[in-house]
Amino acid sequence: MEALLKTSMKRNGSHDEFHQIRNGFTLIELLAVVSIIAMLSTIVVMGSRKADAQLKLNAQAHELAMLFRGAQSDATNVAVGMYKNNYAETIQTFGIYQNADEKSFKYFIEDSDEPAEIRNFVHSTSGYYDGLADNIFDNNKSITIPSDITIVSSCLIEYQNGFPRAICNMNNNKHFDTNISYTRPNLQAIFYNFKRSGNGLCMPNASIYRIELQSTQFPDQKAFVFVEKSGLVYTQNKDIIDTGDQYGC
Repeated sequence: MEALLKTSMKRNGSHDEFHQIRNGFTLIELLAVVSIIAMLSTIVVMGSRKADAQLKLNAQAHELAMLFRGAQSDATNVAVGMYKNNYAETIQTFGIYQNADEKSFKYFIEDSDEPAEIRNFVHSTSGYYDGLADNIFDNNKSITIPSDITIVSSCLIEYQNGFPRAICNMNNNKHFDTNISYTRPNLQAIFYNFKRSGNGLCMPNASIYRIELQSTQFPDQKAFVFVEKSGLVYTQNKDIIDTGDQYGC
């Protein structure tokens, strides 16, 4: 009986020792857990940073869209003389100008010497930014794209036989400087996009101007701004127009 009791105690002792060993973790198990946690943390952080980049792109695209909408709105709402001390001058045109070599979109106005009231004016001047004295930049409304966002392309798009055709400024291949304006009382956009080589307009029958923005850190993150000649201005997270082959001016 005593021998059986000792045997049983030995067995129970061995069982307890076994459980004590299994209640802990080996070094390999701990390293595996730490590695998994680190990997999951990296995924979460990267996902969060990509989401932040997309939010910033969306915000920048929205700001650009509002710049064009602001010019359109001012073309119908701003009173004579708001930008000038000389109230005899009539403000005719509000627009956005971008040199293809720059990342800034400049808000400009053009006045004329016609003393007529805005509601009765006849559009008799150029209606685009030409660097002359009658063009005035509003730096408070102009926008410069930040360094962590790239302008991948800015395209003029027209439709021929129902199919889109595009001319795009991309990297070192730049064809035109952007001039898009609005005049009273028409809310439609006027495209005066000048050729960078030679004279004349680039794609004068274009109906859409598209800006493609991209995150410099996450190239797969993009946002688009569309300005239509009809007066519509909107943003998208993806390109909704398959431009196909691109052409020069």
